[in-house]
Amino acid sequence: MVQSSSLQKTRIFSAKHCYNVWLFFKVNRIMFQQEHVIKLANMKMPFGKYAGRVLIDLPEEYLLWFQKKGFPEGELGTLMALALEFKIEGLESVIRPLRRD
Repeated sequence: MVQSSSLQKTRIFSAKHCYNVWLFFKVNRIMFQQEHVIKLANMKMPFGKYAGRVLIDLPEEYLLWFQKKGFPEGELGTLMALALEFKIEGLESVIRPLRRD
């Protein structure tokens, strides 16, 4: 359950909602750490057509293209794959409130 306050950027997710997100990724054997989720909300794409765009805001089609061609090595590739999983499951709203604009 998401509760809205007078500040548009402030969203509080219930413990049950967070647990359901965690359970989904555990069941699907997608391992990630809390720092990955924070980086998805803040790290920018360093190259390519969408250079400078925050990873969670990359278009799903772009991430699917990388999935076919191969994600980059290292942390960037891991984060891009995780961003794709969040997008496929419609969970971007879990990431966006973590932005540090």
